[in-house]
Amino acid sequence: MFETLFTRYPFFRYIPAILGMALIFRMSATPGTDLGSWVAPMDKVLHGLAYMSLALAFSLWAKPNLWEKKIWKAFLIGCFLPVLYGVSDEFHQTFVPGRDGGLPDFLADSVGALIGFLVYFFIMKFFILAKKSKATSQNIQGDS
Repeated sequence: MFETLFTRYPFFRYIPAILGMALIFRMSATPGTDLGSWVAPMDKVLHGLAYMSLALAFSLWAKPNLWEKKIWKAFLIGCFLPVLYGVSDEFHQTFVPGRDGGLPDFLADSVGALIGFLVYFFIMKFFILAKKSKATSQNIQGDS
């Protein structure tokens, strides 16, 4: 996908997650009175979407060979780091007026991170299988 860009400029791999964490931190610092009533019914969905996006961004940190050989390391990067950030975010919210960091929000963060990781996992598996299939067909054609 973006591997040629990431090979040429390795730091680019980290930018989406850093920006995602900054955006989540900024939104978490907003006092509860400034959020309005529209957030209440959508709160958990928004948490899930934010952390799904963050997990997708963190998953970029794992290089393709990691997805092929050491999936548990990719899991630590793509799922565990966003969940860990979720813990720090919920703790941070306890200091913001009108906000609270609670278990339901943390669970929404975690489920969102898991979904984001699984989406990226299946995308990577598709590309890895497609690459192997292409290599196999080239080998068969080369043998003919």
